[in-house]
Amino acid sequence: MSSLTDDIAGFIVGTSARDVPKDVAHLGKRSVIDGLGLALAGAASQTGRIARRYLASLGIASPGGSSVIGSELRVPARFAAFANGISIHADDYDDTQLAVAPDRVYGLLTHPTAPVLPPVLALAVRDRRGGRLCQAPRA
Repeated sequence: MSSLTDDIAGFIVGTSARDVPKDVAHLGKRSVIDGLGLALAGAASQTGRIARRYLASLGIASPGGSSVIGSELRVPARFAAFANGISIHADDYDDTQLAVAPDRVYGLLTHPTAPVLPPVLALAVRDRRGGRLCQAPRA
């Protein structure tokens, strides 16, 4: 018997770009663009500056690291995801799942892009992956 996590991971790994309906891909692109805009705005905020200053103080910056949005700082992926996550959520304008039924006026009250986009971007930079779903690493 597999767990829910195993089922979801299997679905993700088994999905290719051609399997994603165009309207869903469009919504995904909008969420990514929205998240990047929020990260840029948040990078200019006090919290963004504090996060960058903290990471710079650790002495972990390296040219081969993942990008900290809104700066030239490049750090290991987990630290870039941390800083970018702070920036995306800094102004508290992150997206919210919309209701899909009349009895769920507020949907599930999730903010799906803010927790997911920062680690995805950091790992994509680290692993030299492109933007298409399930794309193989670049040579």
